[in-house]
Amino acid sequence: MREWLPEDDLVFVVLDAVATLDLVGFYGSYRADGRGRAAFDPQMMVALLLYGYCQGERSSDPWGR
Repeated sequence: MREWLPEDDLVFVVLDAVATLDLVGFYGSYRADGRGRAAFDPQMMVALLLYGYCQGERSSDPWGR
């Protein structure tokens, strides 16, 4: 991805900002027994949410509902 985007792209700012956040609370709720479906990485999900907000997207609904 770094090869496709300019060095100063917003995505890198968001990734750097999320890397500084304390997300221990998210990881603490993971199941330790390995049962169930694998969860998405909370760091990736927070970065995706923040990037979407920065781009003006507040919903995954194509009609903005």
